[in-house]
Amino acid sequence: MPLTVTLRDDDVVYAATIPAGTLQQTGPGRWSFSDKAGSIGGVRHLSVRQRPSGAVSVRLRTVPIDLAGADAETHFIEISLAAGATQITTTPLWILTGTTLATGS
Repeated sequence: MPLTVTLRDDDVVYAATIPAGTLQQTGPGRWSFSDKAGSIGGVRHLSVRQRPSGAVSVRLRTVPIDLAGADAETHFIEISLAAGATQITTTPLWILTGTTLATGS
């Protein structure tokens, strides 16, 4: 099934859908997709790892993309992953440093 990643604050800032069958299993509980050109929503690399505890980690790297829709201030942003009827959402703080927005550690 397809996997959709969405970032939003008061508007959708970014969304990309990885088509069903695109993620390749690279080991037990591990899947990934790589495309240097970013031809699917600018996604250069996406990895999903299920840990023995059941927790899932997701890493997303894109080609440079325009996030002009994001509020240019320190604020919370919603990150959502959806696959079929399952949706996981988290709301980390994005910190503005100069012209860069990044999640706090």
